[in-house]
Amino acid sequence: MKKCFAAFLAVVLLITALGTVAFGASSEITKTNPLDTGKEILYYLFWTVDDKLEKDLQDMQTSLELSDEQMNSLKNLGLTEHRNNTLLKSTYSSNTHSSIASFNSQVESAAVDRNKTIESILGDKYAEFRSWIALWWETEREYRMNSAVCDVNSTASHWYDEAMNYCMEASLFNGIPEELITPDTRITWAIIAQVLANRTANYREEYYQNQINTEDGQNNSWYAPALKWMNEMGMSDVNESPESQISRESAVRLLFEYAYKTENETDYSITDSSSHLKDKAIISETTKSAVYWAEEHGIIHGYLDSSFRPDQQILFSEMAQMFYNAKDFLSKNNITVLFSYSVSDIEKIEFQNGSTGELKSYTNKTELNDIIEHLNSFRFDSLKPAGDGWTYAIRIWFKEESAMRRITLSPSSVCVGGNCYISSSGHDYFPQEWIKQYCP
Repeated sequence: MKKCFAAFLAVVLLITALGTVAFGASSEITKTNPLDTGKEILYYLFWTVDDKLEKDLQDMQTSLELSDEQMNSLKNLGLTEHRNNTLLKSTYSSNTHSSIASFNSQVESAAVDRNKTIESILGDKYAEFRSWIALWWETEREYRMNSAVCDVNSTASHWYDEAMNYCMEASLFNGIPEELITPDTRITWAIIAQVLANRTANYREEYYQNQINTEDGQNNSWYAPALKWMNEMGMSDVNESPESQISRESAVRLLFEYAYKTENETDYSITDSSSHLKDKAIISETTKSAVYWAEEHGIIHGYLDSSFRPDQQILFSEMAQMFYNAKDFLSKNNITVLFSYSVSDIEKIEFQNGSTGELKSYTNKTELNDIIEHLNSFRFDSLKPAGDGWTYAIRIWFKEESAMRRITLSPSSVCVGGNCYISSSGHDYFPQEWIKQYCP
């Protein structure tokens, strides 16, 4: 079925290029050199992902002895022409006679200018290029029309194939039901949670599976462990249900948060005035930093009309492309956390001094929030201090089945700031000032 669609798509692209891009253009095929019409020949030839066209380009470069620089110039010219025609179409949205005539006139004028640019690029090889295009165009048209019926041997591909293949080979889609892994599937919070979890080297599915509350109705869902992980990492919106669809801007925000939590680069310099996204005004203020970061580092590029469409639901193919674009930039893939607790799951917390045995209990929500916030913020540090004083014990009592976890903390005066976790010679050290705040 996918190969049939690929063959069909190639024919659709050919038909699009066959007629001029003008409104109301005739589909009649003539012997006129396609370069002398509004046909987007360069865009079709250089930007359609297809094995045959790739070989045609190699043949053209070899036959005409064109340099790589000349080939790149022709390729960029094709993209520029396509973008200009797309914008021109949106300007002339009315199908009145005067509108069509004016549009066609501008397309024809643009074709003349395009040919002059080609001549400046190719110089004395321009005449040979025109002859090559004329002959190639006739054979290409015949080839595509004859293969309109599904060719089971077709290798025509799509813009997203490389990205989808990368994600599959990198195991980013592991755990996602096979029927959901299609280019046009709309991404849900559950799907992107699974992809982010799969990308994280120290994600342990079995750990979160064991923590899942059997009363929340998610214990048998394929996405339950990954979603719980994402919740505890603080990367999800508690107001969204797992199977609700996610917008393009929300997907980018999640990747930005992931970059921060994995200690990848999160700096950017793009501003409202320098962003090329034409609809930046409708991007949520809380998401704009993430979008500009992604734009600056080539993770997103927007559509051909320079729009980002932040509220539009992101497709599987678009998500795959985003992760593909970020694969080298997001080189770190460990979220280093010692604790990842949720206050809503906790009944009380007890601190006990290892020297005096003194026990202090906390149940007040404000105090619990502060303690958990500190615990969840602890990170590894390169310092190697000695311990200061006796160790402390923290008992965290959970609401579910009166479960309890005991944590041993070694205080150290070298640890400062209340958010530093240090491991040295097999011992874990924490800020002395913070520990003594809760357990004198």
